[in-house]
Amino acid sequence: MAENSSSESLSLTEEVRSLRAILNWGMLAALLLTGSVFLYLLRELSLVRRQTQDLRQYVYEYRNTSLPVMEDLRVKLEKFATTNPDFNGIYRRYFATNGSLIPSENSPAGLAPAEALPVPTPPKP
Repeated sequence: MAENSSSESLSLTEEVRSLRAILNWGMLAALLLTGSVFLYLLRELSLVRRQTQDLRQYVYEYRNTSLPVMEDLRVKLEKFATTNPDFNGIYRRYFATNGSLIPSENSPAGLAPAEALPVPTPPKP
């Protein structure tokens, strides 16, 4: 009977060692997985920051180059439509409902004035 209890305690000790090893490997795997997810999120964050900066640059260039040219064209077409009645129908069809391209203080609730949107000046390379 003494032999039987010592073999049971030896078996129990081996099972505890096995469970400890499994727990240690599981904790190591969880640590590696957490580190991998952290590195992935860090790379995604840097990518989002870079894309945000590119989009800010695009919006800055659009507001300072394209938008004034389009607004100037719209104003000139409006003046032309007032002096030429033949063109007035075409102008009303494509431009009269749109109004100014640059939002004003009295813009509809869904549109914010261009000045209200924060776009910092792009950095100089």
